Amino acid sequence: MRPYDAILATSSDRPPFPNGSSHERWVPSWCERCGHDRSLYIDGGCPIAFVACEGRTPTEWVRDGDGYTCTEFVEDRGWDTPVPEPEPDPAQGSLDGLIDLYAADLKLEVAV
Repeated sequence: MRPYDAILATSSDRPPFPNGSSHERWVPSWCERCGHDRSLYIDGGCPIAFVACEGRTPTEWVRDGDGYTCTEFVEDRGWDTPVPEPEPDPAQGSLDGLIDLYAADLKLEVAV
């Protein structure tokens, strides 16, 4: 999937839905069933949905009758499917010893 900035740059400046009711009818059939929507809780979410929330129509949403088809739709794997843990970012450093540091400042004993 393209990053947010690329999706925003090619999106139409027209709102994808004329009203909230249209949006509410469309989302359960698409976003709520899509693995990219689930990723909101894992890696920040679907950039296509974020562009749409700004009142712009992403090019990934292709007109289909009285709604859209999302070209990036992937069937959700389900909440019972384990999601791989992301690799740690070495730039963030380590939190090892942080609890001991705070405990020492507060004069607490840490049970190990």
